[in-house]
Amino acid sequence: MANYNCVLCGSKELELISSVRDNAKKKIYKCSRCGMIQLHPRITTNPDKDQPSIDNQDANRITAPIDLENNKKIYKGKLVGHPDILQLAHVLENDYDRFLDHVAKYITKDQHAHPHGDGLNLLDVGTGYGHFPHLVRRDYPNIETYGLDCNYSKLMYGKETCNLDFNFIFDKIENNKFVESYRGTFDIITSWHVLEHVYYPVLWIENIMQLLKDDGVVLLEFPNEDDELLQQAPEYSKLIHFEDHVNYFNKDTVTKLLIDCGISNSNFTVTGVQRYGFYNYIDWIRYGTKDKVNGDDYRNINNPPRSKYEKSWIEEREKNLTSDTLLVTIKK
Repeated sequence: MANYNCVLCGSKELELISSVRDNAKKKIYKCSRCGMIQLHPRITTNPDKDQPSIDNQDANRITAPIDLENNKKIYKGKLVGHPDILQLAHVLENDYDRFLDHVAKYITKDQHAHPHGDGLNLLDVGTGYGHFPHLVRRDYPNIETYGLDCNYSKLMYGKETCNLDFNFIFDKIENNKFVESYRGTFDIITSWHVLEHVYYPVLWIENIMQLLKDDGVVLLEFPNEDDELLQQAPEYSKLIHFEDHVNYFNKDTVTKLLIDCGISNSNFTVTGVQRYGFYNYIDWIRYGTKDKVNGDDYRNINNPPRSKYEKSWIEEREKNLTSDTLLVTIKK
């Protein structure tokens, strides 16, 4: 029995599954009570993740003093250590197109939206360099966009070096002072592939909901632990299970998370999103890596499916929630 508490239900009934590929001292456990798969210990020395450990705590609502000064100290106004931001944006272009499609449903003429986004405030949580709020601002100039991140260096790089157009907030969702300052401010809150990195998922969701207006919407995308490929390809599982991913959610565990945060079943949906194509799936199973069959064109994002079979394969995985990604939509 592990000497850690489940981050979701607080139980100590954790079953050891494996180590992570990049740190043998950190292990992946599955909670026997709620099924949550998680990494322990959760202490980190990375200044970008200035989070205290929650090991041996009773629940995931415990806060500790949040000090982000170290993050500011590591920023020297230089480009050292940052990738080419244009290259990074190109790599993620298809992802951003999908994110924009998600958001567009709530800023067009329907019962939840304002025509052309007039008067809307959008917050992107874990924004990194700020690409996404910049792109929303580009497509919808009347939307006031904000990007929140605890990595000061990335925020400054995006704003000062790349001139990305968004309002940056250097803080953390877990910081109650920040929540008080922005309570009930935002019409749309997005967070793309951040939940798997969050040390306090219950507190994180609770605070996000406090930032939302009464008729607002939250959009979260994150890896799916029920991804069919995780069961079929051990090397792919090693790729996904690494030190930076501390939570591994599927439909059942993310549903429990939201309900534990006081969100009614009727106020959220969980849908499947298949980011990668059939040939990527085959490559991992046959070769233990990607790109063997189709060069670097292994993603299936905004590219027409190569065949009717691939299209039906994608639809089936999304329908059965065995896709590689899940999208949670929460309405207040």
